[in-house]
Amino acid sequence: MGVFDELGDKAKELADKAKHLATDEQIDSVAEKVKGLTPDSIDGKIDAASEKLKDLND
Repeated sequence: MGVFDELGDKAKELADKAKHLATDEQIDSVAEKVKGLTPDSIDGKIDAASEKLKDLND
């Protein structure tokens, strides 16, 4: 097995771990916390970003 194969395997392993940790509930929780710290005028952008993250996580 070459170095690139090992790096590819490690990258896949890390991506799988990130997907496991980034559940829809966790994404929503973080979005709500960010919305609490930022001006109300950007709530829509935060909601859109969190929905995109959830879509990418499927």
